[in-house]
Amino acid sequence: MEGVNERDYKRAQKRVQAIKGFWGHFITYLVVNVILFIVDLFTTPGEWWFYWVIIGWGIAVVINALSVFAFGKFHGKKWEEAKIKEILDKEKE
Repeated sequence: MEGVNERDYKRAQKRVQAIKGFWGHFITYLVVNVILFIVDLFTTPGEWWFYWVIIGWGIAVVINALSVFAFGKFHGKKWEEAKIKEILDKEKE
């Protein structure tokens, strides 16, 4: 790609992989929990256990979403460059 340096390209590629990973995680969460709901419905009617999986795994999905979409913005390009400079300055000492 013309006009884009390799470091910026790698950073964008890493971000795309993180977003892709989140959506894969989320779709898996939905599909598996629908299957677990059906299994729960037919194997133990009246006793609901599938919601424990939804809650536990749901917390993991929310944490994943926050790390990809919310914290990824806080730890963006400016933060990363400042952190790199800080580390390099410490190594010079």
